Amino acid sequence: RRAAAAGAAKGGIPVDVDASYLDPTDRRRMKLLEEGVVSRGMPAAEGVCDHDLALRERLEEEKKLKLRSPYFRVSDRRLAVHNIPRDMTKTEVRRLFLKAVSQRAKQQTPEVVQVSLLQEKKEDGTLGKSMGRGFVEFKEHQHAMAALRELNNNPEGWALLGGLKTSALKKLERRPIVGFAVDDVRKLQVQAKRAERGASRGVAGGTQDRKRTRARDDDDEHERVPKSNAKAKRARAGDAQGDAHAASPKKEKGR
Repeated sequence: RRAAAAGAAKGGIPVDVDASYLDPTDRRRMKLLEEGVVSRGMPAAEGVCDHDLALRERLEEEKKLKLRSPYFRVSDRRLAVHNIPRDMTKTEVRRLFLKAVSQRAKQQTPEVVQVSLLQEKKEDGTLGKSMGRGFVEFKEHQHAMAALRELNNNPEGWALLGGLKTSALKKLERRPIVGFAVDDVRKLQVQAKRAERGASRGVAGGTQDRKRTRARDDDDEHERVPKSNAKAKRARAGDAQGDAHAASPKKEKGR
């Protein structure tokens, strides 16, 4: 049981961000699902528009559906973010989340490992405008928790950074929706093997960690490399081998 109010800090780390949320017996981190929940009838739902309440309900159902499979687990450092202003850049999102942590833990130096914003896919296959949702991954769990508690459902959340065009968003009363993302363990294992192979080829481990693409929710399909590209590369490689074989002189029998 927490002895201090939310936002209080001890040694630069918020007291309400404790290690109990990483219970070693809870291997899938299901307890983290409790963080950031806002539903109808709760005091936190006061002033929240119907759009956001409906969106929150849908997101919770999607998480529960995925977690029926043992191959999914709740991330302890990666946050799923919705209602992001569409004119907000990755750099601005990174700065916003770092500032949110500093609001609760002034003596901390948080590090954001990766920011990804989902974009609309055009008919020609290129990416268009932001879809208003994405992911923010921190290096440390306590910093992800602090950012979540500072920004989630905060009416002034997007304005925390300052200098942003949020008038349209403010009119719609769209508040930040922040929660811990759900990861596919199988994809994480594949990415870990790729990182190991990269390290064995001389790639620095730290750099590889920052560049790797984390397992995404199903909404991230457009960010993955199309299979057709991989097939085209294999086809080109096969053609090159065929040409080389045809060009090489055949050995005559008896020599």
